[in-house]
Amino acid sequence: METRSIDDILQEFLPKNELKEVNRILYGDQTNLSYLGSEEQFSYDIEKYRFTAITKNEQVPRITKIAAIQHSVVLPTDRPIQDQKLQIFKKIEHMIEKSSELGANIVCLPECWNMPFGFVTREKMPWCEYAEDCNNGPSTMFIKRLAQKHAIVIISPIIERDNADLLWNTSVVVSECGTVLGTQRKNHIPTNNGESDYYTHGMSGQRVFDTKFGKIGVTICFDRHQPQNWLMYALNGAEIVFNPAATSATDSWWPIEARSAAFDHSYYVVAVNRVGIEKFHLESGAEKIFKPFGSTYISGPNGSRTKSLSTVRDGILYAELDLDLCKQMRETLGLNQSRRLLYYKNKWTEASSNKFLPQIIQKLQ
Repeated sequence: METRSIDDILQEFLPKNELKEVNRILYGDQTNLSYLGSEEQFSYDIEKYRFTAITKNEQVPRITKIAAIQHSVVLPTDRPIQDQKLQIFKKIEHMIEKSSELGANIVCLPECWNMPFGFVTREKMPWCEYAEDCNNGPSTMFIKRLAQKHAIVIISPIIERDNADLLWNTSVVVSECGTVLGTQRKNHIPTNNGESDYYTHGMSGQRVFDTKFGKIGVTICFDRHQPQNWLMYALNGAEIVFNPAATSATDSWWPIEARSAAFDHSYYVVAVNRVGIEKFHLESGAEKIFKPFGSTYISGPNGSRTKSLSTVRDGILYAELDLDLCKQMRETLGLNQSRRLLYYKNKWTEASSNKFLPQIIQKLQ
């Protein structure tokens, strides 16, 4: 049974005026956000938006156009690795080309876009065999070619195998020239779903890539649950933070976290999820089903956000982002001026100590 989106349900049952008010609460003030329409390809949806800032005098807006791609795997999960990658490559090439046609400068793919998300099985084979070199592996070479062809930046989350044969959950950032700008490893690994059996916590910090189209960061899936992680991207100067994910069990949290982070830190957040149904046949003979719920969306620094893509279909979420809105929200709210970093530095140092005593006030006897 296909899960209907909350937008479809609300539109069917709420009167127009009440729907408008509910949308204002769910999606924020729409003064700076315009819906540009939709397209439906034979196999995926396209939704288009525009975020604007207040234009001062004759200031030229700093517009960056982004595309977030959510997609499903193509073949049954037990098909050979090369066949899997080939078919996913074909799908992604078409969707990246369409993103370029729409005008995108930056394209982000979901977590582990080039493979089934086999880590939910807790079995090593064949999922470890999908890992590859982040600079010259087949997926990176494929993305390099498309980035150079279309003169766009592409964020490519893969499983990296390093020179020591260790695995990492890594996003490769490829420039519009087709070169690797750098990588961002997943900083926080969940311990309750099998991922920690494959790779460990990254130590690459919260890198911000100063691209031709703006300063971007990449925080991978589970990292979004850590407030200090979001904060560091703001301190490092990010204007857009992408959150490629493969999530299936947190659909009540998903609409909140990226929006909250965007508002708290005065930058854009692009939450990009996988979609579809992935069935795995385990060595025990049992079947494991992984069903990421899509729902990719974008939130602006003023707390407004787009509606989500489908919970069941592939899609491209395209948006034109005025980066000046980041600065305007910092000036309006002044949250960066009231952070009190030195105060919390001392508190965090204390909390990191084994001798830390929680600051709890008890009733006097």
